[in-house]
This record gives sequence, C-alpha cells and structure tokens, in this order.
Amino acid sequence: MDKKELTVDELKKMENLIKVTESINSLYQKMINLELKGQRDTKEYQTLLDYLTIALDTENRLYNELLIDYDKVFLLVDYLDSEDEVINIDSIIEGYSNSKVPSRIMKSLLKEVVASEKFANSLIPNKYKQLIRLLNLNEAEELITKKILATIDLDMAFTRDISVVYLAMLEEFINNSDYEDYLDNLIKTKYDIIFINRDIEKEFIANGFRASKTPDLSSELCANISDIDYEVYDYLKNQIFSDIAIEQIEYLFSINDNDYKNENICEKALLRQCLLRAIFIILDDEIIDAINENVHNIIESDDYLEAFPEAKISEKNIINCFKKIKLDRGKIKVYS
Repeated sequence: MDKKELTVDELKKMENLIKVTESINSLYQKMINLELKGQRDTKEYQTLLDYLTIALDTENRLYNELLIDYDKVFLLVDYLDSEDEVINIDSIIEGYSNSKVPSRIMKSLLKEVVASEKFANSLIPNKYKQLIRLLNLNEAEELITKKILATIDLDMAFTRDISVVYLAMLEEFINNSDYEDYLDNLIKTKYDIIFINRDIEKEFIANGFRASKTPDLSSELCANISDIDYEVYDYLKNQIFSDIAIEQIEYLFSINDNDYKNENICEKALLRQCLLRAIFIILDDEIIDAINENVHNIIESDDYLEAFPEAKISEKNIINCFKKIKLDRGKIKVYS
C-alpha cells in the first residue's frame, strides 16, 4: 500500500505520534536509570512521572484524532515502515533487536482492528458465509461474529493477566538481594513490559511503577461479560497458561550446566524462572500437579541422562519453581 493514500493531515498526525512515542520511551529510559540508582522515591523521578502523564495524554489525543478504522489501520502500520513483529514478553526475555517505539504504535493500532466486527467477520471462511446467506441465516453470521470478538477479547485479557502477574513476580525478584547481580536486566524488563502494554500503564504510573502484590485479573470478568461458559473459560485459561509453563521448562532443560557461565544465558534463565513462577500463581493446582509429575517422570526416566547429560543446574532451578508456589502465592494474591 502506498503511503500517499493517507491524507496530509493523517501523515502529520502519524509523525507527531511517532515523536510523542519516542519521547515516552526516552522518559522510560530516564526512569530506569533513576531506579537503578535507588532513586525511585525522589523529586526527580516524580517529575518524570508528571511529564509522562502529559505525554500519554497527548498520545491518546493523537490516537483519537486519527479516527482509526479497519481499512485505514494497515496504511498507518505501513507508514511506520517496520518489518519487525510486535514485541511480547518472550521477545523481551530473549533480548529483542527490534525497536519498542514502532512496536508500541503497531500494537495500539492493530488492537483497534482485531476489536472490530469487520475483522471478526473476515475470519469466517467464505464457504460458510455463502452457506449462511443461501440459507438466509443472517442471525447465525452475526452470532458467529460476536463469538469471534468475544474470543479475541478474552485472549487479550489473558495476555494482560500474564503481564500483571509476571510484573508482580519481577518486583519480588528486584527486591530480593539474591538476584542483585541481575538487577539491571530485571528492572529494564519490568519497564519494557509496561511500555508495550498501554492498557496497564496508568495503574503503574499511579503506583510509581511498583507492581501490585494483589493484581486484578480481568479474563474471568471478560468471559462473564461475553457470556462464555465458565467451563470453556477455565479450559482455555489452563490450556494457554500450561503451554507457557511447559515452554519455560523446556527452555530451562535445554540449558547445559556450562552454559550458565555465560552471563546473558543466566539472565534469560532467571527471567524464564520468574515467568514460570508467575504462571504457577494463576494456574489451577491439578494442572500444576500434572506438569510436576511429568517433570519428575522425565528426570527419573532411563533416557534422561542421555537427553540432558549436563542439566543439573536447570533441573534444580525447575524443581525450585515448584517448591516456591506456596511462598509465592502468599506474597502475591490475585483477584478476579
């Protein structure tokens, strides 16, 4: 698509949006530096928060003035001229190489698309649409569209839940002297996650960028509003969260003992453990028990030493994550 398809006014607003987002990113970097120095409770940090609030108001105004719709949003995304995908928690842990600024803008723009009926309707295969229209089942098409929108909303709510609980666990790690050597990366990770999630940003500003020890989860409420049966919601929640937990365990098992001599790998491994412990806080006990059983079956199997000959450190770290569940749930209490 050609950039010239946007009006002169829209191009100007996009330029202003990019500049404001870059300013927001710059404020974040300054706040990271102050927190690293132990200066979060200073007048200078509060001044940065005040500037950030002003910048966010300007950012919101520009998004509203762009009048984003399904047809226009792809032109706006193309204007960013970025080949990178939107940054998520996994890419942050892995040390993303792409820029946070276009990622923040793309995520905000595309969120408007996926929340539209036109997008939801586009996901219905054409052969089903033809059948629906031949049978004059217009209400069925409308119902399917609404169900798709409800599923998209729920998926975004799950992403938010993971983010706020992970941030709460990161705060625990940041305040734990055992992880002092990794403080720089832990603090940077916290701010990066907040930066790419505009929907949770304001509550962190109100708390001086301290994660709540009693984070509110939104997915169950979202399911209730969308009339999604609790059994369906619970199945999806456990499926999504258990997949993430298993991914972290598999990642940790792949790290050999010698790899832990590499500081970068140690940092990634610590962030993976932090995410695993966060997931265990919100995952149902029977699912955790099943995962724990599978882990021990692997460790006790005849093929284990052949598959993971030098994974004693990772094995210990994984088992420790299970042992910390009760302690973590005592510190971080989630509410639906």
